[in-house]
Formats: sequence, C-alpha cells, structure tokens
Amino acid sequence: MNNKKANVLIILLFTIICCQKNSENNSINISDKSIISNISSFNTVKLKVPYKKLEVYIGENFIPLASLNENLDNDSDEEMLIAYKMNNTSPVDIKIFDLLENDNIKEKYEFKTEIYNSDFFTVEKKHLSNKDDFCIIADGKTNENFTKMYIFSYFDDEYKVLADYTAYYSILINFEDIEEDEGKTKYVRIRDINVIDNDPDSENPNIQKKETFKWDILSDSFKLVKSEQIFSSTISSIDQSIFYSEEKYFNFIKGFWYPQAYKNLIESGKLDPVNFTEDKIKFVYISDSPREISVKYGDYVSKYSVIKIARAWNQKPGIRVVLKENTSQSPGINKFMDLTLLEKDLLSAIGPEHYDNGNYIKLPKPFEEYIKEKNDEIAKKKISEMTKYIKGTFNGKDNVVLTFENDREFKIQSNNKTEKGSFKITSEKQGFIISFMFENQNTILKNGNFLLKTVPDKYGISLVPVKFDYNGIIIDDLNPINFYQLKL
Repeated sequence: MNNKKANVLIILLFTIICCQKNSENNSINISDKSIISNISSFNTVKLKVPYKKLEVYIGENFIPLASLNENLDNDSDEEMLIAYKMNNTSPVDIKIFDLLENDNIKEKYEFKTEIYNSDFFTVEKKHLSNKDDFCIIADGKTNENFTKMYIFSYFDDEYKVLADYTAYYSILINFEDIEEDEGKTKYVRIRDINVIDNDPDSENPNIQKKETFKWDILSDSFKLVKSEQIFSSTISSIDQSIFYSEEKYFNFIKGFWYPQAYKNLIESGKLDPVNFTEDKIKFVYISDSPREISVKYGDYVSKYSVIKIARAWNQKPGIRVVLKENTSQSPGINKFMDLTLLEKDLLSAIGPEHYDNGNYIKLPKPFEEYIKEKNDEIAKKKISEMTKYIKGTFNGKDNVVLTFENDREFKIQSNNKTEKGSFKITSEKQGFIISFMFENQNTILKNGNFLLKTVPDKYGISLVPVKFDYNGIIIDDLNPINFYQLKL
C-alpha cells in the first residue's frame, strides 16, 4: 500500500511539472510582481510566439505593451511586431520578427524610441496611399510629457523611418476610408497629420501653431502642406488646468450627456414621453472605471474601450479619444471621437461613426427622470379626469348599484345589502386600475382590484377583475362587470 501511495505521488508530481512547462507556451510568467502591477496593459497583450522564446531575443522579464501579427514587408508571409519595456523606467523598444517554419523566428528589425510612458502607448498598421504601401505608426509620451510619433515602413529591402514628430501639445493623425473595385477592396489610409505645439512667435498661451503634413507619393515622404495659428478661447468657469491635461479633461466630462435638443424640450414644456420610450433615448456615457465610452442610438448601445486620449485644439481645447470596439462585426478596429467642451455643460461630440456629429448637454439628473416626472404629471391629470367621470351612481346587473360619493369613498348595494369603503385609481401600462378597500366585507363585487374602462357612448364603466403577482398585473376574469349611469 505504501508503494502504491508513493507511485501516485510521483505521477502527480510529474503531471504538475509537465503542466507548468506547457503553461509557458503562450503565458507570461514573470517572478517580479512589482513590474506586473505597474503595467496595466500587461495581461491584455496576446503573443503569437511563446514568451520564453522571446526572452532569448529580448531579455528576461521584459514587459510586452503591444503586438501586431501581420504582413509588414513586401513578401507574402506574416511578421510579428512587439513593443516592450525592459522595466518601468526604460523606454519603449520595438522589434520585428520573421515567423519561420517549425515555430522558428528571426529578428529582422529593432527600433528604439524616446517614448517612456506606457499609458496610452499605441502601435498600429495603416496605409500611406494605396492598399500595397503600408506603414507602422507608434506614438506615446516622453519622460518630459511631450507627444512623440514615429512612422516607419519597409522600403528598398529595409525598414526606414518616414516621420519622427515631437510636440508639447499634441499630434493628431487623421484617416480616411478607401473603397476600390466597386467596394471589393477596403482599407484605411492616412489623410494627414496635425502637429500642434506652442507658437514660438506668440506670447499668448491660447495661440497654438498647427502644422499639417501629407504623404507625397513622388518623394516617398511626408510634406508640410500648411502652417497656421489657432486661437482657442477657454471657459473661465472651469479650472484652466484641465485644458492642458488629457486625464483631467476626460475625468471632467465623465457621466451622461444627452442631445442638446432634450434640454430645449424640457425648458419649453414640450417634452412628450410618447417620443422617448426606452428604445428611443439617445445619450453618450463616459466612464473612467473602466475607461469606456458608450453611445446609445436608441434601441441599441455601442460600447468602446478607450485605448488612447490626445489633446486637440480647435476653436476651444478638447480631446481626441481613440476607441476600440470588440465585436464580431468589427474585431479590434480603432475608431475616433473628438470631444470639445463648448460650455461647462455643453459638449461637442464628433464620431465614433461618420454620421455622429452633435452637441450634448449634461443635465442635473438623468433624462429618464424627466420622462418619469412628465408621465406622472400626465397620469395625475388623467386620474383626476377619470375620478371626475365616475362620480355619481351607476346601475349594474341584478339590481347592483355602485355609487362614488366623492374622490375617495364609495358604496355598493345589492337588494338590502350595503358595503362601503374607499377606492384608489392608479395609471398603469395596461390602463387605469381601481382598487376597492372595504370597511368590512366584500360579498357583492368579491374582487378588490379591477381594470377600469369607460363606456362613453352609454356613459358607463366596465370593471375587469385583475390580480397582482410578481410579474405585474394579470387578468383574473375575462368577463367584465358593467355599470351604467342614467343622466337626467
């Protein structure tokens, strides 16, 4: 028996060791937990090549920030790009590997950047002018909090840096969707790049210098096509520091934003709840935990993860948010949203879709509460009208007489029997519900809750017995009790 136990322990120990070795295939198992805890993107990077194999080429305990698995040169094979840091204080480096047969790899290119901040660091593949000339765009923040952007591509059998931009304020890259061959070929190419920085020729801090660069296919380079000054007025009622910090700006605008037209309807008293059922309300919701933006178009909500925030400078300072929508229809495709405060509670939002362009207002409370208040107001008015309608005496079948003496009390009579009490009318989605609360017994009506309907042509009422359960109100008896009032 002891030998059997020993054999079982040996087999179990061997199984655990094998599992540990297999887990190293695509997992990242760093012993320095302090490094892991400080890199938020650590657990989200998927590596096509096992981490341990990459350590041979990169170094032990490297920190992956991003990875691309695509064709990055002029051959037909796929390459793997990885952006990484060696530790928390090191810059971001980029390596590109050829993926060979039998799971072998070959280092093909190494690029060292001046980017240090791993927050909002991005690297992506886009096109320069057509579907065959693609480039890699990497950008982030330096130690001095400058924005840094690199664009490099494979030219003449080697990778070359096509652009190296630095700006204190921001660098914005604009894309355009291209369709060719009657929509059969689709790709995204760079439209232009805006480098926005302090204007050295101006002492006014609200004046920025904006330079626009476009790709020139003849010289295979980005050319300066426009240089201009931008004067931007800030909002005096807001802490001015938020206009110079992406984080502060984003945190300031978090919450629910509704179309500006909603406020106009509320203030004018023209808000009609019929037009604003749950599947018709639109809003933009900005969340910082998790950092997401949700856009409700009515009957559906699109949710986006925020992967980058950059400052933008228009007539008023704003931010550009890079978003990722992880759906089966658009896996991993980045979208953009430009958000600009026009006033303290008024936000201009452009994107993330091409047709999204409007002003949004921040209301003192959720718009749904205004709808509820309006519905309550309408219901109260209708209940008052119904209470006025039923006041008086109604005759029913078998000599039953129902009298509503005022807006609270009733009595019902049948032959020599009289039962009385109080009543209450409520407005539900099924219609009016009238509840009778008897002082003693209820032997004439027998039921206490009814769906109350009017019979206008005969000046009468119809009571349909109902009951309450956890799912709401259900019809208890399909046979209504009708009463009619004789008007003199």
